[in-house]
Amino acid sequence: MAVEVAYEPKAYVSDGSLTARTIEWPLRQPSDLIVTVDDHARTLNADFEVNGTYPSQQIVPLAGFAADGETVRYRRATPIEQGYAITGQSLSRTSLEAQLDLQAMAAQEAAADLLRAPLAPYGGAGGGLFPTPDGDGGWALTPSGPGAAGPAGPTFLTLAAFRAAPVTNRKQALLDPAYPSGDYYFETANAPYAETLPLVIKADSMALSVGAWVQQTDESITSRDTRFEHAPALALRKWIEGGVVNAKQQALPANFDHDTDDAWEHLQELAEDMEALGSRNTILLPTADTYRISQQLAFGANKGSGIMGFGPGKPIISWVGATLDPETQDDASGAMITWGGSDHAWGGIKDVVLFANSKAVHCLYVEGDITPGFKIDDVHGQHALLDIVSVATAGSSASPVNMIINALTAYPYIPTGFDGVNAVCGRSVLRFRLNGSVGQITVRDANIDNGAYSFVDIDFPDDLAGIDFLFENSRFEQNRSNGDIITLNYASGVSAPGTLTFRNCKHALGAGGSSTTNFVRNTSGSAKRPDILFDPLLTNDALTNVYKDDFDSGKTVPYALADHFRKRFEIEHSRSVTSGAFPSISRSHGVENVIDATATPTAITKYDQDKRFTNAFVGGGGAITFTLPAVATVPIGFKLSFTAVLAAAITLDANASETINAGTTLVSSGSVGDSVTIERSAGGGWVTTVKAGSWT
Repeated sequence: MAVEVAYEPKAYVSDGSLTARTIEWPLRQPSDLIVTVDDHARTLNADFEVNGTYPSQQIVPLAGFAADGETVRYRRATPIEQGYAITGQSLSRTSLEAQLDLQAMAAQEAAADLLRAPLAPYGGAGGGLFPTPDGDGGWALTPSGPGAAGPAGPTFLTLAAFRAAPVTNRKQALLDPAYPSGDYYFETANAPYAETLPLVIKADSMALSVGAWVQQTDESITSRDTRFEHAPALALRKWIEGGVVNAKQQALPANFDHDTDDAWEHLQELAEDMEALGSRNTILLPTADTYRISQQLAFGANKGSGIMGFGPGKPIISWVGATLDPETQDDASGAMITWGGSDHAWGGIKDVVLFANSKAVHCLYVEGDITPGFKIDDVHGQHALLDIVSVATAGSSASPVNMIINALTAYPYIPTGFDGVNAVCGRSVLRFRLNGSVGQITVRDANIDNGAYSFVDIDFPDDLAGIDFLFENSRFEQNRSNGDIITLNYASGVSAPGTLTFRNCKHALGAGGSSTTNFVRNTSGSAKRPDILFDPLLTNDALTNVYKDDFDSGKTVPYALADHFRKRFEIEHSRSVTSGAFPSISRSHGVENVIDATATPTAITKYDQDKRFTNAFVGGGGAITFTLPAVATVPIGFKLSFTAVLAAAITLDANASETINAGTTLVSSGSVGDSVTIERSAGGGWVTTVKAGSWT
């Protein structure tokens, strides 16, 4: 853009409404806008938002932004930086113009600030003079000396009380004997902050990413501004969940040929230099060229590292190294790009195309902790031998696992004529081998082609499995026969499983002759599996099964029964303290669950707490026997219900030497409507609590 509009700070009196205000001059990025209300700082995305682009860019107040009669002031604060390195390459007009815009905007702001300053006459000495208000809205120069004291803020005698004070105080003092006394102002302009007692103190009510109490010392504000710590860095709007990222610009040697030269050495060296700067840095690939790498590009020495395209088109990272072995390198060693280490908070990859060229085992391999949010954004992966993206936190600490995948497109490697499950042929698009007590994996706006084994492989080899999966606005296109979309493999254990949700997702058959056998398939030898919700599932062709259970075929949900999947349909599991996961078809969402038996006898497990069973099942119905779980495996108060919907007897078997109402079995009369609820008693057996019809 060109800077053609005059700049001056603006102000208006609020009427208390949330009416948007058009900004009169351009911004480089929303975080450059400083807003105060009656001289109290307001925070971007917490108190207000900035929407649109100049000349239609607006301040959009959020709830509590300003009351009627309060004065809103806003100004621009452009970082004074120069991030365009000229290294002998041809000059970029776009990058040069962006730097000139930055300097021009910063100069406008400096000129506007000068208008507020008191001025000494030309040729006169200014020494010994002190600026004071002249009473008419201007300034006068008077001999220096003590002036009137400014308004004093509250004083706190302990650090705890200081932290707990509201940030609306704006100014306050600390007199804790453990620290040097001093005055503090609450600042937001240089966020994010790091607490360094006693200079910078975190407020209990505000994250350091937003603001902090800063001691007023003789040290200049500029020297405390983290944006000035690394002069080579180009400040960008952080693409990973807000904030500002320090971004080292990619630099390649003169005469570098993108079509033939190997970029690995330069990118890896840059990655190591970048991580040495500290957290939240990313490599920029500013042109839509091909970056050929012959060796693995590795991140992980510092949390928050990443790589991103920064141009109108996507750069391509292409694997030109040796063909890797999918059998011996099904780990980080087989990937084009890896993130290792213990913490990938805010790390990720954005706006990049990855070509494995049927040689690399994985396009991306992420291992270790991924807290609080590793992000893959607008990435295309193609032709990996096993997985496009493989995430492996199994064996790591039990910290929360959080990951966001936006706008992923992928096409795995499948040899011509291949039609079978084989570990060396495009196994999956997304593979998760996780260990985490809580967290969420979110996949949005994805367009995923098939893998030979499944599209998405979810594996919890350890007990910790309480992670939720959300697939939203995503499309799964099947181009082979007898394939599965999602495969599950949860280890047995006591921890409660998470959930699996599909919101506005679509299934489609692509190539002629393709078919999907199971949309979700439990492949494990464990009864543990997540709650599953489709809201809705849309498909252009029939599936064999919406849910297939290899552990218990009686829990399989054929597509013929799944009309509700086109609307809102849920396969629910017990979320009791005993945990676990046997699914049941929820005929009408929100009512008591019904499990349709498929064979006799049918064993009930500790995972079926509060479920209701009937004697109707796929393909027919009739007399059926249910074997109850051993009382030692379920808690006192564990309940089960049974209802005869067909004129046939239901038999409850107490399991070996255990009892129901002091007997070993309980049998209905065979009449429609016979129903009973039983409960595990404190005495060690089963007792009836509700009964209708005749049971003996």
